[in-house]
Amino acid sequence: MKQNQSIQSSRTTRVTRISLALAALLGMGAIAYGWSIPLPHGNSADTGLSDDGRGTPYKVDKIDNLCGLAEPRQLSKPAKVDYDVLLEATDEYREIRDKKIDLESARGVELHNKAHSRIVAACERARTKLGHCSVWKTISRRNGKPIPNLTKSIKLDLAEGV
Repeated sequence: MKQNQSIQSSRTTRVTRISLALAALLGMGAIAYGWSIPLPHGNSADTGLSDDGRGTPYKVDKIDNLCGLAEPRQLSKPAKVDYDVLLEATDEYREIRDKKIDLESARGVELHNKAHSRIVAACERARTKLGHCSVWKTISRRNGKPIPNLTKSIKLDLAEGV
């Protein structure tokens, strides 16, 4: 009986050692090839979701891009909008407000997503019509020059219900 236990114990030890060795090799291979594990958003490490536009004339956060080019180094003629004003101009938002629908509920999420989609479509129409490379919720120039604001024209577009 003791001999069976020692054989079983040595097998378990060997399997554990082999597993640890393989994990170490895979980890070193990942480091050698530059693979990284994505970190949760909000961490100080670069997650690929955020780009502050360093090295370009613009201060941006990629999350604020509504349509068009999202890479700061590619921007040539960006525009911005007041997203909250546009959101309030949609029928979906008015329904949420008037019927006091909880934004966390299924209906609230559905209406908010529809409103967002309408805003993005209107921004895309204005962007192509006016020759802008992209439309952003928040963007500024490092030298302080103003960025064209398309809120009024897009708000009119949303009011027409196109």
